[in-house]
Amino acid sequence: MKFNWTALILSILVALPSLSLAGSGGYESTVLGVPAGADSVVGVRLNNLGHVAGWSQYFGQAEPSLKGWTWTPEDGFTVLPPPPGFYQGRSRAMDINDNGGVAGDGGYDIGLAWRYESGVYTVTGGVEGMPGAYLGGINNAGDLAGTAKDDTITTPDFAFLDESGGSLSCLTPGGGRATDLNDNGQVCGIVNPLSGPFEAFRWDTAGGIQTLGTLGLAFSHANRMNDGGDVVGVATSGSGNTNRAWIYTDAGGMQALPAPYLNASSAIAINNHGHVVGISERSGPDLNWLWTGGESVTDIAALFDTVAANVNVLSVRDINDAGQILVQVFDNNVPGLRMLVLTPPGNAVAGDINGDGLLNMNDVGPFASASIGTPMSPEHMERADVNGDGATNASDIQTFIDAMMSP
Repeated sequence: MKFNWTALILSILVALPSLSLAGSGGYESTVLGVPAGADSVVGVRLNNLGHVAGWSQYFGQAEPSLKGWTWTPEDGFTVLPPPPGFYQGRSRAMDINDNGGVAGDGGYDIGLAWRYESGVYTVTGGVEGMPGAYLGGINNAGDLAGTAKDDTITTPDFAFLDESGGSLSCLTPGGGRATDLNDNGQVCGIVNPLSGPFEAFRWDTAGGIQTLGTLGLAFSHANRMNDGGDVVGVATSGSGNTNRAWIYTDAGGMQALPAPYLNASSAIAINNHGHVVGISERSGPDLNWLWTGGESVTDIAALFDTVAANVNVLSVRDINDAGQILVQVFDNNVPGLRMLVLTPPGNAVAGDINGDGLLNMNDVGPFASASIGTPMSPEHMERADVNGDGATNASDIQTFIDAMMSP
């Protein structure tokens, strides 16, 4: 007799109607603190080693009043020396690669973009004769992408690519901005002509500019991309009142993400596992979320014990391939704004099919899909083998239900 998978999967949904999405997922939280003498701390990007790039303001002191820094778990903050020739020596560190290369800009529309490797600065980004540039990102080869601009609103911005040891090129001669690049030499951003609406793009040497769509709205903006060429961002209505988070993949094109407050959401960053972090606006504090596939997201505030940490989550900034998440919080212990790194638990949670560190109703859909043979990633299929017998089959269902019902 043919096994009735559907009936058993439905039994899971019926058996677990009262489970809550709230609660601690066991993530470890690390508050970065503030560089010595700084009046603020703004973390921007997180590499795969858990190192952070950012910048701070210094008021009432000798210039520079804006300084870039890096942070590592081993050494804490390292404030970078001023880039050569920058106004008052001001700078922001905006990205860090896995080799320790840092890149940034002058901040506040002043100065060009720069890379800082082995104690040496390289200043770049002035394509099309533009006097200023701000950074989009640095990859592990040391290539930079960013935006060249001047101080007028009548001249278009231009997306640029600076290949390490190679050439500086303009990617959008009609106008545009570059927001990120990956280790395969692809760049994402927006095409932004003065005469028309802006739209998200992905660029590579083979195909040039590829516009990605707008989800039927007026505009779209690409925020980040991974090494597989997947891009995430936000689509916006002409009035600006509707904002929808999206992901673009070669297989599926541009698709809306299942973010809560669907029309007030933005996808911020994506890692190489396809996991996305984003923000949804709502009355009161914004909802910051993690999407690991499937039809729902996880509240980032549920990943760790915010009460014990005595912080309020404000805005998510990045996610790396280790699943670490960079978040801006209000630290009630100080009080003040701080950056926090969330690190997922070292041991996998049994039944956590979507890999967000929690076992809850968000795992039912991915488990059901794996159980009925829907094509999924190898890591999803491995997690769906809840009883650990090397196969995903009927014997996993009761184990999954038991795990869900455990306190």
